[in-house]
Amino acid sequence: MNKTITPRQFAALVACYIQGSLLSMMYYYQRSGHDAWLTVLVGGVLFLPLIFLYCRMLGLSNGMGLSGMLSYGFGKIAGKVILLAYLVYFIYLAAFSLRQSAQFINIDILIEVPILVPIVLMGLVCWYGSSKGVSFFAFAAPVLCVGLYVLLLFLTAFLFPRIQLRFLFPVFRRSWEDSILPVLIPFTMPFGELVCMTVFMGRVRISETDKYPLWKSFLTGFILGFFFVLMVLLRDILVLGPFASILSYPAYEVIRFASIGSVITRIESVFNLPFLFILFFRISIQLWCSIELMKEIFAKTSEKRLRWITALLVTVSAYIFASSNVALLNKAITWIPLFFLIPQVGIPVCMLVGGLIRKRLG
Repeated sequence: MNKTITPRQFAALVACYIQGSLLSMMYYYQRSGHDAWLTVLVGGVLFLPLIFLYCRMLGLSNGMGLSGMLSYGFGKIAGKVILLAYLVYFIYLAAFSLRQSAQFINIDILIEVPILVPIVLMGLVCWYGSSKGVSFFAFAAPVLCVGLYVLLLFLTAFLFPRIQLRFLFPVFRRSWEDSILPVLIPFTMPFGELVCMTVFMGRVRISETDKYPLWKSFLTGFILGFFFVLMVLLRDILVLGPFASILSYPAYEVIRFASIGSVITRIESVFNLPFLFILFFRISIQLWCSIELMKEIFAKTSEKRLRWITALLVTVSAYIFASSNVALLNKAITWIPLFFLIPQVGIPVCMLVGGLIRKRLG
């Protein structure tokens, strides 16, 4: 398998994946209100050990990706079974993201068009993006990561006159028991979803003399993405205040408030393209990971056929995922964070334990 990503491109890829979680921010507000930035802060800190866990398993499996890690940690047969479970998870994840994006398009761009139309259109575009493979992600990620930071700073300058520090308070209004699920939401969406990056890890070009090991790349990308999300959350809270909890997509709808005097207003249309592109980029990553696992499991089937089958599964799953926007919201803030803990934390921890035992036994 050709390794075609440099460590720095991998870092940018990790950052872009987190940056593409803008639509998930509505779930943070639904559970935490003004404290959303705190739940993201805690969720990010809790995720840090998993970065070193993934990189440790990469070393134990001699630089293999997710498939090699599972085989090393659980054995060949059990590893294949668990790889199939990850395939289901990645397809589910891509379907969830596709449904989110289609609902955003349906509400703010293609108004009153049947939800199936944006699902199919976005699904086809993402299938095309995933078909370009690692070289596309490696080229686009650094440009996109930097570009999104530039746009964020530019937009914040337009919104600066509307910032009110009083919207940041009060904080810690909930008991510790009531704060567990709100923290799990950003922990699993998007940080825990970075388990997808284990599929890319086997493709990173790292020589034995490389002074920039993969865990540094992973950590750098995580920090870049994490601070982007935190800055967006703080901006939205300071501008929208209590409205952040009732708007469908605060990270996008806050743009409607941007203005410089009475001359430059209503600039949200300028941000439609970059907003849609980062959503497309994120889903394309998830779709590519699903296709890679399909190729591992069904090695005798042609790659072209597997691409179409995977895209079809994701598109159909996105359509039947939820009956309405409210149903999707209820799933995202109730049982999905708990369900995601299994592939994001439970299996990787067991995989590392199995790998360490195997290494000790020789």
